[in-house]
This record gives sequence, C-alpha cells and structure tokens, in this order.
Amino acid sequence: MLPSSTEKIIRMIDDFAVFILTHGRPDRVHTYNRLIDDGYTGPIFIVIDNEDKLAREYGDRYGDKVIMFDKEEIAKTFDEGDNFGDRRAVIYARNACFGFAETLGYTYFLELDDDYGSFSYTMDSYFRAINGKEIKSLDEMFEKVLESCEEYILGARWRLLRWIGE
Repeated sequence: MLPSSTEKIIRMIDDFAVFILTHGRPDRVHTYNRLIDDGYTGPIFIVIDNEDKLAREYGDRYGDKVIMFDKEEIAKTFDEGDNFGDRRAVIYARNACFGFAETLGYTYFLELDDDYGSFSYTMDSYFRAINGKEIKSLDEMFEKVLESCEEYILGARWRLLRWIGE
C-alpha cells in the first residue's frame, strides 16, 4: 500500500532540509521568511562562515538555526579556482553544506541564496512558457521533486541491472 500524501510529506520533512547561504547581511535573509510564507514547514538552516564579521547578529536573529563553517578549512577540500586569495565566493558555503547534511542526518537538501523574493514556475505541464506563477505549497513541491529524483534513481538502477544481465 502506498503511503498517503500526508505520510509522504512527513517523511520528506524528516529527511530533507533547506540551507540558506549568506554572508554579511543578517538583516536581509529574505529567503527565510519566503520559505515559511510559501508553505515550507521543514528544517531551515542559515549557513555562514567564520570570516563573517556579523556572525553574532545572525545568532541573535536566527538562534540555533545558524551553522558556521571554517572557510579556510573547507577551502582545503577542493580546487578554489581563486587567483586573488580573498575567498569572496559562495562555493565555500555550497561545499560545506554536504558535510552539514551528513552530520545532521539529511539525505536530501536544498541550497538557496539569501535573496529569494518568491518561488515560482515558468512552464506549464506541457512545458510551454508561461508568466511566472507563484508556488504557495513548498512542502508539496519539494516532495514532488524528491519523488521524481527517487523514481529517476530507481529507473537508472533497473536499467543498469538489466544492462549487466542481473
């Protein structure tokens, strides 16, 4: 028997989190409220680095939702492609999120910048372009995306097993 849509949403919330990547503007993390206003009820984390001079303000505003990484340490884990040495790029936070998701126990996660003013789609179910239509049920939308990913992965595994003859 397939789980009801409510059970699916509960499962998604248990295994899915949103990371909002930000630096230097604790008063302008618009994505946080936009997620909540548009129906997301799961975990949200504000990701900052240890070089952010306004780190304390993030803590004051968002409390235990703030997680911090060591920018210099994470830089050692990949090729920065930085010829200037000032580390002014979001790639450090993006890479740090993989470790955060693993440590916090999430299989699925989404990384968003801090300046989202809306969530919308611009194609209908026939892939025709439309004017942006706002999404007001992000839990449902995220669940559908996860289901699609799971179906794709299962289909790919099936094709691989069929190809190798098992």
